[in-house]
Amino acid sequence: WGWVEMESKTHNTPLMGGSGGSRLSTVDGVVQRLRSLLADYKTLVIPAACNVSASYNICNIGYVVQLMRLEHPVPRWAAPAFSSSVLFGSIVGQLALGFAGDRIGRRPAMMITLTIIIIGSLGSAFFTTGYGDDIWRRLVVWRFILGIGVGG
Repeated sequence: WGWVEMESKTHNTPLMGGSGGSRLSTVDGVVQRLRSLLADYKTLVIPAACNVSASYNICNIGYVVQLMRLEHPVPRWAAPAFSSSVLFGSIVGQLALGFAGDRIGRRPAMMITLTIIIIGSLGSAFFTTGYGDDIWRRLVVWRFILGIGVGG
């Protein structure tokens, strides 16, 4: 893993330990690594928030459909479309964003992926007004966009 480089370079462990050097130098290395991770918080916070948002959106859709049935009639096509739109979007995302990762690099492709997840989650949360079949069509489209990000 090589997170802590030792002077002897005989044994690397993720955070603590090692066979060379004093314990003080090992602790200093761990503290330095943790500081560098916390200083670059964007690499931890933004992906974590996007993954939590996407997981919440995907896992709770069954409950949401049951609650929405109280106010909006559910067309026959809506339930299967809800389930499959994220899956089809993830297939498109795997193909398109995997190719983008090869062409422009992993970091820019990951930023595009996270942006798509944010857009899909916010869109399915806020931009689903309407009546009848219109609201269900919009939700399916936003969930497809979310699926593209999840697949990436």
